[in-house]
Amino acid sequence: MPSLGLATVYRYVKILAGEGWLSEVELPGSGLRYELAEHPHHHHFLCRACGLAFDIDRCLEKVEELAPEGFEVDSHELILFGRCAACR
Repeated sequence: MPSLGLATVYRYVKILAGEGWLSEVELPGSGLRYELAEHPHHHHFLCRACGLAFDIDRCLEKVEELAPEGFEVDSHELILFGRCAACR
């Protein structure tokens, strides 16, 4: 829709995030991104060459055990960096 203004798009993205439809994703060296909030727990791969982010739909078992002794983990985020298949 060529007549749709960019400010309108940003305003509705913020509304959808505020209502819980979208989740914010912050990746180092990248602007704020959004994805559907209903997407199950997952991690990301960030290509250093093209900047595209890819979902990693599995999680390492017992990743919480990496925390120092006596610490309590309530969530985690894992980001892999490298080159995607197209940039290799």
